[in-house]
Amino acid sequence: MSAVVTVPTQTSPDGGGPAPSRRTRRPGAMLTIGLVLMGLLVLVAVVAPLVLGDAAGTLTDDRRQGSSPDHLLGTDEFGRDLLSRALVATRLTLVLTFSATAISVVFGVAVGLLVWMLPQRARDFVLTANAVAVAFPALVLALVIAAVLGPGAVSATIAVGVAGIPAFVRLSANMAAPIMVRDYVSTAGLLNVPRPVILLRHVLPNLGEPLLVLSANSFAVTLTELSGLSFIGLGVQNPDYDFGRLLADGLPNAYTQPIQIVGPSLMLVLTGVAAMFIGDGLAARSNPRLRRLVRGRLSGTLRRADDISRDLADAHARRAREDAPREPAAPAEPVLRVRDLRVETAQGRPLVRGVSFDVAPGEILGLVGESGSGKSLTAMSAAGLVPDGVNATASVLTAAGHDLLGPVRAAELARDVALVYQDPVSTFNPALRLDGQLTEVPRVHLGMGRRQARRALAEMFGRLRISRPESRGAQHPHELSGGMLQRAMISSALLTEATLIIADEPTTALDVTVQAEVLRRFVEASESLGAAVLFISHDLGVVEALCDRVLVMNGGEVVEELTRDRLARGEAEHPYTRSLLAAARYVEPPEPGRAGASVRKAGASGEGAVREDGAAQRGSAREGAARRDQAREDGPAQWGSAQGEDAAQRDSARDDGPERPAVEVDGLGVVFGSGASRTDALRDVTFTVPHGRSVGLVGESGSGKSTLAKVLVGLVPIGAGRVVLDGERFDPATPRRRRDPGLLQLIPQDPFSSLSPRRTAGQALAEALDPRRADTGRHRDEIAEWFERVGLPASAADRYPHEFSGGQRQRIAIARALCVRPRMVIADEITSALDLSVQAEILELLARLRAELDLTMLFISHDLAVVRHVSDDVAVLRSGELREFGGVEQVFTDPRDEYTRLLLDSVPGAPGFRVRD
Repeated sequence: MSAVVTVPTQTSPDGGGPAPSRRTRRPGAMLTIGLVLMGLLVLVAVVAPLVLGDAAGTLTDDRRQGSSPDHLLGTDEFGRDLLSRALVATRLTLVLTFSATAISVVFGVAVGLLVWMLPQRARDFVLTANAVAVAFPALVLALVIAAVLGPGAVSATIAVGVAGIPAFVRLSANMAAPIMVRDYVSTAGLLNVPRPVILLRHVLPNLGEPLLVLSANSFAVTLTELSGLSFIGLGVQNPDYDFGRLLADGLPNAYTQPIQIVGPSLMLVLTGVAAMFIGDGLAARSNPRLRRLVRGRLSGTLRRADDISRDLADAHARRAREDAPREPAAPAEPVLRVRDLRVETAQGRPLVRGVSFDVAPGEILGLVGESGSGKSLTAMSAAGLVPDGVNATASVLTAAGHDLLGPVRAAELARDVALVYQDPVSTFNPALRLDGQLTEVPRVHLGMGRRQARRALAEMFGRLRISRPESRGAQHPHELSGGMLQRAMISSALLTEATLIIADEPTTALDVTVQAEVLRRFVEASESLGAAVLFISHDLGVVEALCDRVLVMNGGEVVEELTRDRLARGEAEHPYTRSLLAAARYVEPPEPGRAGASVRKAGASGEGAVREDGAAQRGSAREGAARRDQAREDGPAQWGSAQGEDAAQRDSARDDGPERPAVEVDGLGVVFGSGASRTDALRDVTFTVPHGRSVGLVGESGSGKSTLAKVLVGLVPIGAGRVVLDGERFDPATPRRRRDPGLLQLIPQDPFSSLSPRRTAGQALAEALDPRRADTGRHRDEIAEWFERVGLPASAADRYPHEFSGGQRQRIAIARALCVRPRMVIADEITSALDLSVQAEILELLARLRAELDLTMLFISHDLAVVRHVSDDVAVLRSGELREFGGVEQVFTDPRDEYTRLLLDSVPGAPGFRVRD
């Protein structure tokens, strides 16, 4: 009988991070309650003085009376009605509190943002002085300021408002710090958007959620502080009164007539609660990701087993019995056994449909498919980590001997099941050192001592080619690159010697040499330790080299199962599998009679993997290679092997006379840090790129690829040498200034991080076309034209980045970079995280636009097959040095440097590539 997986949920439905708390799941209800309460308070503040003003100030003979029908909260020593006075005091209390909060928020946020326009030393001085002010409690500062200004409502408001400024300065400055280094801020700088506009357009909106919450909290705290000053006689003075003044008047009678303080106390609590609810609700409303939750009211909870209909459970069990006889007998009990796994949203939309498979001890099973196929959801559900907001059912679900459909001890799962997540940055706690996080399982569950665990971790770091492995454990996650963090996570998984390893896209962010070493470690774990490995990837070359069997998923279903040999031969039966093979490219070694290294790919028709080694293709390849090599000697080459008569005419026109190169780099050097921490990011790099060429830049992490790109676009200063871009010279003596947007643009590696989450796709293009105003209405036709050029509908202009797929976001990033019609473009790892079919689409799009716009391109990638496909020339970097530069045919066919040969041998499909003995 099917059962619901009830292991505690840990991720959001989209897999993008932690699940939202219950407070953020129902933001509409919180906002409604807060607004209703605050609306009632404002209504009281407006109406009460008009209706109850006389009753609140009238002296009567009913002195110090308790609760009665005429006076529900009694009267004071002058016979005034306490309920009327509490209601009338609401107006002055709200006015003073709103005023003081506005002073704190406006001035605090303004200073916190403006410090980022100051030089580094001036900014440090301001923030240090502010930190000293924050060290003093705000109430103490308010008391000092109020004492200097003297008693009174105005002085108390100013005192409390000024005392709250340092907290907002610190919060806004600290939150702005990571935003200022985000890709979308850097991209805005490349578009020559003024710094004040960047602060208002990109930084301030992305501070909205925490600022709204803090403002609400500050409102409640300000209310308390103002009431406190009035309570001790420094705030509101007679005959005026607020809640604090009423509490002070009632204090002498607190023991004899306690009801006298009930009215102002209750109003204080209601006002504070209303402010808190409004803050949380507005924070959720301001986040485009949560707006749909606000409107749709998703519950985000899992159903229990008894909530599933008996008919559905019987159907699942019946299907499991029908499938059972067809299963081959396993030589040993499977480590992972899944039968009829089904996952659906809380609204009943199916995500995974009836998936069944086994993973035997020592076996590596690959799960392949494009984004949204259900492979990651299947793997996480198989480990008992069911995302929040979905229901998972299965007839059988066992992992490492644990029945995940019943109660399971988390400690046992932690010891026997290891996970490698796709995004290492969001997995680590940024506040803790790496060794404390990565050695937790060995220390707690395997009995290792702290020193022993650290030594084992350092050894594993070294085996995965992490530099300075002994010192890396003492660092925090932000001090390592994304590739190093991925290797660190893999080290932790291998360190535990787990029975089952689930790896979700573990090599996506890794260079080819490191990727090969990581794959060998997985093979070692399966062969020497007998671990079962469930390996998720969209790279068919990696899967072919590593996995024993492969399951192909599409639309939440397993559409085909292949052995490694069948995958290598391209013997796919399902059309979807054939389409994946058609989009795959692998670097192949030279063969007798062929001109050199080539790219293996499947036929465009999708009829399986084919090789371009027929007589006609060989002749065409030789002729194309000869034309390209001759063009490299004579001048700029046309794009690809054939781009039509227009490209040929442009090249012919260029040959009529000499033309200055697009890029000249001479003796370029860049140094980070000083003394013991000095790092030579680039050393004596020299090369020239003619107009209209595409240069592939390859190398491992830390080789200097991204640093070189940032130097060219002006994000990193030149330490030595010179850079000449289309005749414009830059060197260490050149004052730092922004490049002309029409000279050079950058297509960043992660299009999602390069698009502000608060701005639509149309606004992103409008900013490129009009940096100061970013008027989408004025440029609507041009925006629609560029969206059409990159294959997106005009309606996409009104959607936010999170509403697009990865490939669509990359198209938007390309459109934004090219709509300013630059003469040169740098593409930084733009296909590394994309599915194979999406990669092919993006590369074809880039090729077409490059031909149309006559672009010079620097293409950065660790995927040599892609570089081979798109580049005219190749530059190989290692440890900041240019090891080789030449035509793509020469570099791939006859590399002169040993490091280049190592890179080529590390590509899946190359003769030197081995992950198994």
